[in-house]
Amino acid sequence: MKVTKRPSGSQTPPRKQTRSLLVLAIIIIGFTVASAGLIIPNVTSDYVVGGRGAVTLLTTMERTPHNAAVRGAPFKDEQGRTVSLEDFRGKVVVLNFWATWCPPCVREMPGLDQLQASLGGPHFAVVAVSTDRMTMRDVKEFADDQGWLNLPLYHDSDKALSEAMQVGGLPTSFILDGTGRLIGQHVGMIDWTHAPLVSDLRKRVEALAAAGSGG
Repeated sequence: MKVTKRPSGSQTPPRKQTRSLLVLAIIIIGFTVASAGLIIPNVTSDYVVGGRGAVTLLTTMERTPHNAAVRGAPFKDEQGRTVSLEDFRGKVVVLNFWATWCPPCVREMPGLDQLQASLGGPHFAVVAVSTDRMTMRDVKEFADDQGWLNLPLYHDSDKALSEAMQVGGLPTSFILDGTGRLIGQHVGMIDWTHAPLVSDLRKRVEALAAAGSGG
């Protein structure tokens, strides 16, 4: 009888080799994603890390070139009237796109409500634009239930303004100066009570008011 000798040395069966490679690949992918998280802001943890979204927005406000005014597209106010971004000329505008079904949106709205209460007036406005398909009445009831009492609400149910502004995710915010030019933008949640951000916006509002009064 012919006896086949087992090769000397230890060899890993092919199935175990495949399993080991899969585990290694998962570890590498996990490490890569984790590393990216240290660089790319995580929109769900902005409040946890102390307003990283606000810091990012401030950075874009420093670096964004002031080009031609943003035109956008028509949208609706609470009374169902057609409005446009041109109607807000002469004001520093926080243009925020949100939806009732978006947890980060809902989480940042109290800060926007507080910002409107603090700075809102002839030279500043938070323009909170809902992209919900529900009626404006339903959006208003949702906002009232949440206790957002200072925010005038707007509706972009046909997504015309969202598409014109190239909104790719929610929440998305744009900062426009008094002439309607884009001076900053951010995709993701922002802590709108972040002191440096509020201070920057207040200075812009005060400068606009002084310019308007000739002071």
